[in-house]
Amino acid sequence: MRFFYKTSIDIVNPHYLSGWCFARFNKDRRVELELFCGNQKIGETIADMFREDLRELGMHPDGRCGFEFALGQEGDRCKGKPLVLRPKGSAVVLGVVGPDGTIIRQSCRFPAFALRTGSTSKAEEETILFMHVPKTAGTSFNTLVRTLLPKDGIIAHIELKDNREYARLQRDYRYISGHLRVGLFKAHFDLQRSQLYAIVREPYSHLHSHLKWLIKTSTASDDNYFKYSNPVIYELGKELSRFDLGNTGVLSRFVENIEGAGAAFFDNMQVRYFLDHEPARVTGDDLTIAVGNTGLFKLIGLTEKYDDFVQSFKRINHLNRPILQEKLNRSTSPPLFDFNDENLRKILYPLVRYDLDLYDRIEKNSVTPSAVRKKP
Repeated sequence: MRFFYKTSIDIVNPHYLSGWCFARFNKDRRVELELFCGNQKIGETIADMFREDLRELGMHPDGRCGFEFALGQEGDRCKGKPLVLRPKGSAVVLGVVGPDGTIIRQSCRFPAFALRTGSTSKAEEETILFMHVPKTAGTSFNTLVRTLLPKDGIIAHIELKDNREYARLQRDYRYISGHLRVGLFKAHFDLQRSQLYAIVREPYSHLHSHLKWLIKTSTASDDNYFKYSNPVIYELGKELSRFDLGNTGVLSRFVENIEGAGAAFFDNMQVRYFLDHEPARVTGDDLTIAVGNTGLFKLIGLTEKYDDFVQSFKRINHLNRPILQEKLNRSTSPPLFDFNDENLRKILYPLVRYDLDLYDRIEKNSVTPSAVRKKP
């Protein structure tokens, strides 16, 4: 029966479905799953992918309960039809995705124990918008918020949704997070009824981490998410994996020749998130615009002072629950190069010069638990 399992479907798009599932009374057993399009089975897998968030939140002892289905062309053939998730060989229904991609049935929403923090209705509250700059501890923060706010009032990764839905999201959700630059938040959300938050990271460390993540994500044999959902990221990571970025000559040519998608991902990426537009290459004028846009934010934290940011966020929003201390989504793979090496820093400087300036300005205004900037 369905109550013997805890299941959540996290992400759905035409070519991909992922989530987690475990047996309530035997969490060490890896659940075998089948996915059906109507009455036709279109995939099967085992829920044994590592989910650090579930382990750290105490929901699963070792976190090995995640699953994914890379649907490929099956996703196109199933467009407009419901998807049904079942344990292998069973008629039990663990989850249903409607023809429009809406998750209409599952046994658990993440996390199961998240409770409401007060009786204020959504209509009376400001929306919390989190601009998730990649590789800045944003995954940790999204996971933490799920333990602080009502479970049915949180949505992340809105970049996967059609922007025509954003107005509805602001009506329905208290906390909204996405990999969107500030210009898109300004265009699609009412900032007069919102609090805008972000975290930034020391630029050399951020650039190295992002390069490493792209390469690892695109070369991992058991992770097909970006292959189908964002082939630009997948192909860029594949191309980077062929370079020895620890070689100064190779690294120099990479920096000199970067353009197109590469520039969008590695040329002063943090400044790009604070812009209204998407430049081919970031300039000093773009930096000026980015600095101006920081004034829209209730709070901007630093990855290096993550705990201070969390404490200030909790106090602003009157949240007193215990917090998840561990940072998630940390890479365990070896470094590509020593980004503290002065010679390498000189080579990489064009890709971080404006990020360094932005970071320094934000650091000078960074918060501590006893000093929170007021909203402009």
